[in-house]
Amino acid sequence: MRISKEKIQALCELRIKEFIDRSYEELFGRMVDISGKRNLYSLFAHGKTKEELLLMLFESEEAYDKGVVPDEDWLNRMKMAESELIEDTRSDCNPKSKNHSKCDENDIIKEDKQIIEQKNRENNILELLETLISDVECGEGSKDSYYAIDYFDFENKFRGDRAHIKEVQSIYLPYFEGRKNVLDLGCGRGEFTELLIENGIGVTGVDSYFPYVQLMKELGLPVAYDDAIGYLKNQNKVDGIFMGQVVEHMPVEKVIEICHLAYEKLGEGDYLIMETPNPASLAIYTHAFYLDPSHNKPVHPFLLKYIAEKAGFTNTKILYTDSSRLPFSIPEINSDDEAYSDFNNAMRMVSNELYGSQDYALIACR
Repeated sequence: MRISKEKIQALCELRIKEFIDRSYEELFGRMVDISGKRNLYSLFAHGKTKEELLLMLFESEEAYDKGVVPDEDWLNRMKMAESELIEDTRSDCNPKSKNHSKCDENDIIKEDKQIIEQKNRENNILELLETLISDVECGEGSKDSYYAIDYFDFENKFRGDRAHIKEVQSIYLPYFEGRKNVLDLGCGRGEFTELLIENGIGVTGVDSYFPYVQLMKELGLPVAYDDAIGYLKNQNKVDGIFMGQVVEHMPVEKVIEICHLAYEKLGEGDYLIMETPNPASLAIYTHAFYLDPSHNKPVHPFLLKYIAEKAGFTNTKILYTDSSRLPFSIPEINSDDEAYSDFNNAMRMVSNELYGSQDYALIACR
């Protein structure tokens, strides 16, 4: 498999953390292991460029075994630069040489290169620090949880089978009827993407977790390997957006950003639908929410509605899903006594908070 120079350039434009993750996934079709990540971080901190790190990966045994090779022009350019560096390192000024001006010129070139290398190290360390700070501020550390616990296996165990999820999500089909360019952002295992295709609706799934992308490709489903915001930014127009169980993974700043982007990219009469755990139901705290280590925090339905309306959506509503209700309730006391009637009304409220819909969906029409 040959990796194009366009793909190499795209990888090198990524921040170092994402560069390492994506490089392993693109070249080797797997997640980077801890030792590999530490080694690349260390080399980067000591001044290696991302292109040099890629060259090392291309020259690895794993790349050889899997037949992964880079674009030939790119490889030749990198090899030429490497040869020039070796030649410069070997060359030395001869103090007996009569050509002192040439000697001085070589010294200046070497000093300039040392300055550039030092600047590279400083810039790389700064990028590493900025990545660390960004992870803390934006909750990006939760992404590591996907790989630490094998999130693909985790989801298969606790999310439920795909057929059940498709049945549950079928309530959203009417909002996308006749659409040709719907985005299923954070598509996961592709249940909703598949459901839309089965109903003649044009859709692309988008996910930044590589094992999900691999599964989607194996299922023959249209998928883009990207994060939701980055992918949406690059679209001209779309005619529907679905995000099922996604916003609870995001910091509020990102939720605000994606709502503004959605309003910008959707056409009149198109829908943005966001399904997420319902913090007004106490059941989520004892059941699914804190079971998932990648969750950031629940988003209150009134807050999500407010964010969408601030982004420009004027036709919004909250749908509390019946399928997510627990099959329990507090039994009422049968009596004609008015005091018991007040008690029963209060217990109905308590029952709804304990056993009410664990999920809700924001339905926002452009």
